[in-house]
Amino acid sequence: MKGFLVYHPTHGRHLFLDELYVARQHRRQGVAHSMLHAICKGPIELVVQHSNVAAIALYSALRFCTVDNGWYAPGQGELYMKTRSFKATRAQLATRQQHACTVSTWADVPPATRSRMLKSIEREHGVITRVARQILQVADPNVLYVIA
Repeated sequence: MKGFLVYHPTHGRHLFLDELYVARQHRRQGVAHSMLHAICKGPIELVVQHSNVAAIALYSALRFCTVDNGWYAPGQGELYMKTRSFKATRAQLATRQQHACTVSTWADVPPATRSRMLKSIEREHGVITRVARQILQVADPNVLYVIA
């Protein structure tokens, strides 16, 4: 597993990106581009921490724009971003799409991959397994996962 992405539909073709993780040894190799390309069939919205400079740079380069500062909790250091034009973003992603990705529900993710996903969230967020399961929203049937 090079990385994974967690998202859910909001309305129509609109999607909300809940989590994007790329293993350290695979960063800056187009893995995130490939996973985003797999879901970019409509507008994408997300929230990113101010401190996650690399993610902000990625989304900005992909023509996401900042809509609000502190969308979930004002003053908590978050940016609410969305695609300006998902068609332009998709076209840009297509030029770098090079890693195989699968889209599935939590039930269809192989157990070994699930375990790696949970461990990755535990390390990145400094949380216990129960919280990692909440972050990955494993109980929500509307949430989908892209695995690279």
